Amino acid sequence: MSATDAGDLGSVASGSPGPVREVHKNGWLKRMPPQEKRLTVMSPFAKPAKAEKLWVSFCVHDECEGWLEFYENRRSAFSHNPIHRTSLKHCLYVSPSIRVHEDNEHVFAITLDGEVIKLGAQSREQMMEWIDALRMKLRELKVLTPKDNLYSTEPEGGVLRGSALHMRNPNSPLPPTPAAFQFPPHALEF
Repeated sequence: MSATDAGDLGSVASGSPGPVREVHKNGWLKRMPPQEKRLTVMSPFAKPAKAEKLWVSFCVHDECEGWLEFYENRRSAFSHNPIHRTSLKHCLYVSPSIRVHEDNEHVFAITLDGEVIKLGAQSREQMMEWIDALRMKLRELKVLTPKDNLYSTEPEGGVLRGSALHMRNPNSPLPPTPAAFQFPPHALEF
């Protein structure tokens, strides 16, 4: 089965139970059109594609694979017949967008191996709820690792001393700091 598919997920009619589907988050979101489809060379004056408002479910099938499922309305989610679905098996990042979007939308991006899915929420709180739910469950499924934000420990004493600022890595490809921008050690004492 492909990563993006709108097919049937299983049947109970065959006598065997269908896949177990656990919904972790759902709600109305706007699916933003991909950047490359907004403006083409063939139609430079065409109106950009509009974001479409869809009922989105983040669910896990058989406790092993996360999916985003897109529905025209809330009721169609009960029959589990999505108009589009995307596997999150190869998700790399889930993060808020840093670009300001029209209509005061709060956009977040789900970066997969071959595509970026951008979804718009009505509020910052709703956006953060989606991001937290996705990150938490995808980490639990070992799709995402807690490598997103690695921080090093603070230097001893809490403040860099002047001598430490003048030390330069001899293997650095950057040119040395000009003498005009180097401060005497006593100027950095607090």
